[in-house]
Amino acid sequence: MSKLIPWHYCTPRLHRSFPLADELFREFFPTSEASKVWKPRVDVKETAEAYVIQAEVPGLDSKAIEIVQRILKDKTLTLEGEKTQEEQQEGDRFHTVERSYGSFKRVFRFPEPVDAESVTARSEHGLLTVEIKKVPEIQPKRIEIQKGE
Repeated sequence: MSKLIPWHYCTPRLHRSFPLADELFREFFPTSEASKVWKPRVDVKETAEAYVIQAEVPGLDSKAIEIVQRILKDKTLTLEGEKTQEEQQEGDRFHTVERSYGSFKRVFRFPEPVDAESVTARSEHGLLTVEIKKVPEIQPKRIEIQKGE
């Protein structure tokens, strides 16, 4: 069997002249050095009732993720965890390593008060979904003045 060569080694090196192209190239075709850094991709959605954070965490056990809320103090929610590389067995030879591994930390700050007690999280098919309900807006209350006797 011949040695396998990653596709990005076969492409023209035009990106050397253009720093932005080099940065984009590294993001889509990471080298083994880049594969040591991992940050899950996220979508943050706001609905009328809540904020919903969805993070791609394929192959990551839910026990490897910690969700820390500091909603009352500074209105933030932090996702932390670590994606570890599988153990290499004696005799294994990797021809290409493109998956990324390592620790990650993502902090999300909310622009308005949210309900610290309502945070829910679920993980399904490599997608972590965290929902944080908004605090209902406090409506002004009209105080009726009673007539004195």
